[in-house]
Amino acid sequence: MRVLHVNDHPPGDGHGGAEVFLSRLLAAQRERGHAVDVLAGDGSHHGPRAVLDLWDPRAARRLQDRIGLFRPDVVHVHNVLRELSPSVLRPTGIPTVLTVHDLRSFGGSEHRLPDPRAVTGLALDPLVRRMAGRIAAVVGVSEVVASTLRRAGLPEAQAIPVPVPVPTGPLLPIEQCHDVVFAGRLSEDKGIKVLLEAFRRVSGGRLVVAGDGPLSVPGARRMTQAEVSATMGRARVVVVPSLPGLRREGSSLTAAESARHGRPLIASDDPAVAEVAATVGGDVVRAGDVAALAARIQHWLDSPTEAAVAGAAAAEAAVVFDPARVSERYDEVYARIR
Repeated sequence: MRVLHVNDHPPGDGHGGAEVFLSRLLAAQRERGHAVDVLAGDGSHHGPRAVLDLWDPRAARRLQDRIGLFRPDVVHVHNVLRELSPSVLRPTGIPTVLTVHDLRSFGGSEHRLPDPRAVTGLALDPLVRRMAGRIAAVVGVSEVVASTLRRAGLPEAQAIPVPVPVPTGPLLPIEQCHDVVFAGRLSEDKGIKVLLEAFRRVSGGRLVVAGDGPLSVPGARRMTQAEVSATMGRARVVVVPSLPGLRREGSSLTAAESARHGRPLIASDDPAVAEVAATVGGDVVRAGDVAALAARIQHWLDSPTEAAVAGAAAAEAAVVFDPARVSERYDEVYARIR
């Protein structure tokens, strides 16, 4: 099968979760023998050109040109609202799948007023919802997203989880590990300040922060996916303290990755993060509750044998995130719409 993926940014580590998701799905689809190609934005929507977020006719022409060259059986659209624009959601004559990675246009938020792109998002929401209704299949990266889509008027929306491969780095026995790991964007909505405050109440252990962003966190550094994998392989516990009151998550790659590495997970009660935690048997604490978060971190630092048992159970449950399984589920969607 020939699959053309469409996304604002190229696949890889450089931008966000959708780009990591896409790189993993591409690899799995190639393993299954598919021919795949990617149309990505060119990063031109800055300054006065940001108005093209609303509608970029050049992006629509680029898509039609790529379809003519690649001749896909299926077009698979991902995040396109910050560069390519909703113009690429118009009918192309090729069966199209839309994967919704977050809730920006379906009741969530990424940018907040007075950010100009927040205004753009508010203007786009009704348009995106109408155009999504014309697409052959719509998929959410979690049941939280899929149920939101169904409530928004897309009754056939289904959930397919995020793809997370087996660890690339060595996995040290949990009993020998003492690191508490955070991996994600260093921003208010990710709850990093809550974690820093909680860790001040913890005795023992070491906090390792992998990521970058607008907040300054001592000792934090941006890591490649391989470095994150190695870091998780040395963790006693992984923490995902997202704050849904600031921004609701679509899913959590970090939570799924912690389980694939056989590590216990502490998650906030952000609905999508808590969904992953329920899948892999992780802890869920109230978002923003410093005392509750500190207590669970302390518990896992003080309980190495229990942590090893919980980590093994998490790794077993996390096979649902295997990229081959995720790719197979998308193949079923492709087959249904062709």
